[in-house]
Amino acid sequence: MRAAVISLGSISSRLISDELKRYFDVDQLDLRDVHIDHPRAHYKGARMKDYDMVYVRGSFRFGPILRGLSSVFKESYTPVNYHDTLSIHLKLKEAGIPQPKSYIVTAQTGKKLLAKTKVPMIMKTASGRKGLLANRKNILTFSQLNQPFLLQEQIGATNRSIVIGNKSYGFEGKLPVWAAKAVGADVCAVDTVNGRVASVDLYPSIQSNLSGKIAKFLYDQSKAFIQ
Repeated sequence: MRAAVISLGSISSRLISDELKRYFDVDQLDLRDVHIDHPRAHYKGARMKDYDMVYVRGSFRFGPILRGLSSVFKESYTPVNYHDTLSIHLKLKEAGIPQPKSYIVTAQTGKKLLAKTKVPMIMKTASGRKGLLANRKNILTFSQLNQPFLLQEQIGATNRSIVIGNKSYGFEGKLPVWAAKAVGADVCAVDTVNGRVASVDLYPSIQSNLSGKIAKFLYDQSKAFIQ
């Protein structure tokens, strides 16, 4: 079988690519050299090959390209499809996954909500995962982006779990697995605190002891997908 790992060349992506070579013919492609001409994807100007499995690992800053790749490789097994921070929040909400108290706001409505709340809040843009402390200065900064953002209650330090299929390597029992399924991710990281999901990271750093487990899982899923 043939696989592509499309990434920014992180250590985690290289570790997973090396493990995948035990099961696939692997092309390691630089996300920055991809362009989308729907329904085709191109790499360094040439149409991309057909693959049995495509694992895209990027950054929210490349959101439009990541979203385009998700729509192109419908005939390939793709363990992760792109969603921005606000979409992830809504999918978790729709699935009944407990989260810290959260609001999708504009700068104007965010200032009003912040004035009423008595607990610390953080702010996350649609294209970012890490939050900033919610205060008047940062809301003013966000207002210059002229787009909605997530205002979320800050409830303490989070615990990170890596989800691979139906298994969670970390904390909070099955909660991370349920969160991953809610956003349609077979491999991701889920940050939890006190039985609530604070965030889902679709492109996490991976420890070397899990890269082999991810590669074997992707191989098994790819075989099932193409049968």
